[in-house]
Amino acid sequence: TLNNLGGVYEAQKDWDKALSLCQQSLEILLQLGDAPGVIPVLRRLGWIQFHRSELDESFNHLARALSLALQIHAKPVADTLHQIIGLAKEIAETGKSAELARFGSALYGVVEQVGKQGWRDKELEAWGALCQEVCAVIALVGMSASTEVEANQRMEARAAALARAKGVDEMTGGALKLEEWVRGVVGG
Repeated sequence: TLNNLGGVYEAQKDWDKALSLCQQSLEILLQLGDAPGVIPVLRRLGWIQFHRSELDESFNHLARALSLALQIHAKPVADTLHQIIGLAKEIAETGKSAELARFGSALYGVVEQVGKQGWRDKELEAWGALCQEVCAVIALVGMSASTEVEANQRMEARAAALARAKGVDEMTGGALKLEEWVRGVVGG
């Protein structure tokens, strides 16, 4: 498929070709009404646009992927959540803490919006709760590292990020290792 071909160019870091192919794939899947097929394309577009320094577009694609996944099935939610965490780690490595806070906050709002519409089943509701916690951790890590935030607010955000990350790790049996990541970014 075009998305897979886009992945080949993504692996070669040919971001322009990868973007073009994935956009074509997205158009076709949207015309077909293939929501499950759209999710991985949106995730790939988010990743590609991050590497093209198009953060707003990247965030929008990942938010759309998460929103669709939370309405469909747990598997695409898990895949999307892992990609979101990976992107958050990359953003943190670049030192763009304000963007990290914005990314986490925006995704938190997406999950909240899907929840207001009602969950399709208990499994997706549980995934929604996990996603909200992860997105809150991402936002808090961004706030705790941001020089745009008052020192006392950074300390509060740091403590909250560590506590929530520990909670996420307990919920997932340590699979996400968020507390370790948070400690690496904010110290402690």
